[in-house]
Amino acid sequence: MKKVGIIVIVALLAISGIMAAMAYSNATVWSQADMTIINSNDALVGLYPWADRVGTKDKTVYIDETDGRLYLNFAAGLGDQAGQGTKGFQPGSEYRWGTVFRVYNRSNDNVEITIENDGLKYIYVAEVGYIDHPPTSKFVFVHNGVNTGNRLPIAPGSHRAISIKFDVPADAPLEAISGNLIVKSWAVE
Repeated sequence: MKKVGIIVIVALLAISGIMAAMAYSNATVWSQADMTIINSNDALVGLYPWADRVGTKDKTVYIDETDGRLYLNFAAGLGDQAGQGTKGFQPGSEYRWGTVFRVYNRSNDNVEITIENDGLKYIYVAEVGYIDHPPTSKFVFVHNGVNTGNRLPIAPGSHRAISIKFDVPADAPLEAISGNLIVKSWAVE
């Protein structure tokens, strides 16, 4: 009788364990969360245009007030408005912008950033003062259109100023080139 009682208890424990495991297969837990969509220059990782200053008076860099994003237009020139671009570069030329935009860290964390090129030819992107350094320099993000993968730290409340250069070879075809520069950041210790 004792054996039967123990077997029944073991069986009941096994069944209750299986039933407990089957009690739910997923759960949804709601927590209050807040966020705000704002202009690029006010974001936690803010992109601030170096607009209407020497080298960018042609609307080369600006924040579009309709979508809050930073735009770069290297085809802009005399008479163009923000978003237009009727000018450009000629083959065999080099164009430089000492400061195009700044990347701000408006969080309480230290962050690292990188800037990646997606589709632009002949472009160099680096922290100001390092545009002519080799791609192995930690301050260079894009070298002749190729992403370096380098990451730079930015302390809370600090920023990095970014310069850009285009070095167009003499045999470059006449064409319109579009792409993206992507700023990525990571919180770090």
